[in-house]
Amino acid sequence: MNEDMKRDFLHFYADNNMANLKNLVTKVLFSMGRGSQNDFDDFYSIANEELWKAIESYNPNNEQGAKFETYLSVILKRKFNTEFASRTRIKRGGNYEIISLEENIKGLENLSVIDTVSSSENVEFEIENNNFNRIQNYYNVLSKKEKKIADLLMDGYSLKDIQVKLNLTKKELENHLKSMRSYEKKILLDSITVVRGGDEIMEKNSYGTMEKAKTTSYNVERIINKMKKRTINFEHPLQRYAGQWSNKMKSDLVSDILQGNPIPGLIFAEQIINDCSIIFDLDGKQRCTTVKEFKEDAFKISKNISRHLIKYQHYVKTENGEQVFDNNGFPVVHWEMFDISNKKYSQLPDELKELFNSYSFDVTLYLNCSDEDVAYHIQRYNQGKPMNGMQKGITKLGEDFARKVKEISALPFFRDNEFTFKQMINGTIERVVIESVMLTNFINDWKKTPEDIATYVDNNASFEMFEEIEDSIIRLQEIITDKSSILFNAKNTFLWLALFNKFKKLKFEDICFNDFLECFINEMQFEKINGVTFINIDEGKNTKDKQLLIKKLEHLELLMNLYFQSNIK
Repeated sequence: MNEDMKRDFLHFYADNNMANLKNLVTKVLFSMGRGSQNDFDDFYSIANEELWKAIESYNPNNEQGAKFETYLSVILKRKFNTEFASRTRIKRGGNYEIISLEENIKGLENLSVIDTVSSSENVEFEIENNNFNRIQNYYNVLSKKEKKIADLLMDGYSLKDIQVKLNLTKKELENHLKSMRSYEKKILLDSITVVRGGDEIMEKNSYGTMEKAKTTSYNVERIINKMKKRTINFEHPLQRYAGQWSNKMKSDLVSDILQGNPIPGLIFAEQIINDCSIIFDLDGKQRCTTVKEFKEDAFKISKNISRHLIKYQHYVKTENGEQVFDNNGFPVVHWEMFDISNKKYSQLPDELKELFNSYSFDVTLYLNCSDEDVAYHIQRYNQGKPMNGMQKGITKLGEDFARKVKEISALPFFRDNEFTFKQMINGTIERVVIESVMLTNFINDWKKTPEDIATYVDNNASFEMFEEIEDSIIRLQEIITDKSSILFNAKNTFLWLALFNKFKKLKFEDICFNDFLECFINEMQFEKINGVTFINIDEGKNTKDKQLLIKKLEHLELLMNLYFQSNIK
């Protein structure tokens, strides 16, 4: 940055008794939830010192394209956090907590530093428009470990350092980062208010029409705009999560779009909710989320893409950037070849960007659908697709139960224990929740397949049963240690939840259950009852056989009772 620019920045913030600097300090403090502080003068003084340093260190050609105000805001927030930490005498310890992140609404730095959270808006937009609810909504759904990762990234730690500090394997760190990048989390940044089932009354209207369906087309730009406005909704509780495609599959889709190749159409169902036309995705979620992610530079085109050289017309321009025309007034063009492998959207030539944005998908839109219509169409369109048994199972639940299952599945408990990001999106966690309800309440009617279990639960369960499982998960989240968390995996979590439900009736403090779990890991899993250990029972191949599950749960309950009889007076 040259001396003239430095002088201009200094005058802008320091003139008029530092009026512009004080305004920025106020914005930053409010973003941290500290707007009620009365000692602003101390922070004005800190900001004045940091202003000089920021002017000297700012690079106007930084890779993120951040303007100086954004750069200075991030520096001030970090400095203010340090100041608050010092005042409250809270030092960073082994758990890497400093000040409650929820209280401070940290997130601006997290979103700019973690390239994990790709959003079309930048930090400066968030500061200028005070849309801090977006950041808070996103941050609130992170698990404890994800918040620690975000906090350390904000403090400038490398991923390798974070892996060591949090004692994570490389795979565990990758899973947490994938979860932080997921569409279901990033969408919280696209709207200020997130409406969840049960929080607000949603009035579903109908209107008179003779049409049952119509065909139309949406280009990529229109699809992305509708996704941001949430008038195309990919969060119907009966639908799968985004992220089912590999990077190569996403890259091949982008390649086909840039080539102008035909792509299977999108299938949507319209419902009128609160007098607004809401379009639910039936078939096309991965295509739509992929184009949005690519437009936002969230991934690079795979090097293993099937067709990486794209031919396009380049409009010839002068050195001054003016378009060149021939003697007849027609644009002068040349055919060019561009290698899209390992490229992001921002690295494409302007002509390819225009081709991408204007590409149109054929759309079939079912009109004025009821809840039953939407559920019917989702099941119908997924019959011929590679939807696994776990994902098909949730389509057998009614919409209300399915929404509750997804709400429970999103709890941080699963991501902080032995579940991977792949299990989060492929239906494994939903299966665990539904199986937990089944095993806890209907063990004698146990069914083997996820579809049969979901159908039975839909016909026989109550909301109280789901809420009981939710209560158990929330309570376990508070007591489970790194040692006992290894028990909570895709195979046996539903067993431990069913056992915890029995434990709650014993009226001991919850922490006693974790003591039992650690004792189980150390010794009791090897203890024989009627000549067999739990390990003997657990090594059977038919892990979802009803009689085997009954035997497992009975064995665990006997071990638990023995433990409390001998250890709790």
